[in-house]
Amino acid sequence: RIQEQGYEVTVFDRNPIPQHEKEVDIKLSISILKTIVTNNPGILILISGDRDYTPMVETAMENNWIVQNWFWTSGMKILSCYTSY
Repeated sequence: RIQEQGYEVTVFDRNPIPQHEKEVDIKLSISILKTIVTNNPGILILISGDRDYTPMVETAMENNWIVQNWFWTSGMKILSCYTSY
């Protein structure tokens, strides 16, 4: 459904190899960086369970983007949000 609204969707197969998760993180980081430098500032929404994307969040904020970082505070039970202005 989201693709029908013009969004690019990339789906990765789940893989128990730890390096695969880092590959996904790197590909997402590259995509975020391209978006930050090729578009006017807007709102970047990131849903993540770790701090691997901190450099991307900092880069977005340095380039006047508003960042919403959604994360789980208690396993998968509670979804919280931090918004920068």
